[in-house]
Parts: sequence; C-alpha cells; structure tokens
Amino acid sequence: MLSTVIQKQLPKKVEGSKNYLKAKERLNLIHAQVANQRKDFIHKLSRKLVNENQVISAYDLNIKGMIKNHKLAKSISDAGWHKFVTFLKYKLEWQGKQLVKIDRFFASSKLCNHCGTKNIMLTLSDREWTCSRCNQKHDRDINASLNIRSEGMRVLGLV
Repeated sequence: MLSTVIQKQLPKKVEGSKNYLKAKERLNLIHAQVANQRKDFIHKLSRKLVNENQVISAYDLNIKGMIKNHKLAKSISDAGWHKFVTFLKYKLEWQGKQLVKIDRFFASSKLCNHCGTKNIMLTLSDREWTCSRCNQKHDRDINASLNIRSEGMRVLGLV
C-alpha cells in the first residue's frame, strides 16, 4: 500500500532533487523487502516439500507464454514459479532426491485417473467432470495432481 503512494508521489517531484532521491530510495527499499519476503516464502515451501518427499513431479510450464496473457501476467510473475522450481531442484539434488519434469503438453486434467480415458470436450471452465467410460466423478485439480504423480512414476520406471 505504501509502495503505491510513493510511486504516485515520485513523478510529482523534481527529478534529481533531494526529495526525489529520498522517495526513490524509499521505493527501492519497499520493493527489496517485498522481493525478500517472496524469496523467503519460496525457500520455506521448497524446503518443506523436499523434506517430506523423495521424488517431486512438476509440470515444465511455458511461463514466458503464460505472461503474455495480460489478465494473468501480474499474478504469474508474483508467484515466482521459475524460482520455486529452481529452489526445489537444487535442494532435491543436495539430498540425493529427484525432480521429474512433466511435459507441458501432457493432458493431466483431461485424463481419467481411474481408467485413462481422455475427455476431449473438457473446457477450462469445467471444474468437475464425469468420465464417460467408468462414470467416475472427478475434481479437475485433484484429478490432474493424481495424473501428474502417475506420469512422474511412469517416467522414473516405478510403474
């Protein structure tokens, strides 16, 4: 909140003046604090996941392409997904554990995790769906996570 106030005040100050430089320094400090908070959260979350798991499966997302969607760009950038995966990877390697990257084109939410049937009619707005073959009801996100786990195990040759 303070950041936006200072950002609005900055252009009203004479560039190069003492007040301008003070406001710019305050703004830089606020941005640095936010960056440190985000980095701290990512470190803690990645450490927790690495301590609890031997193998982690994650999508290899096209973040540059996703940022081109102007409605989601700020949220995607704020999440720091690339940094999170980087932290996960080096922490897993330190402990002799593995990170399995799943291809971005793997249809995790469209596959029935029960029978393997692909629902080609599924749209992004459909949050729940029922498999036409086995009549299993799926929550899209839970189904996708189960399919990602299964694909990670398949890639490792554990299934």
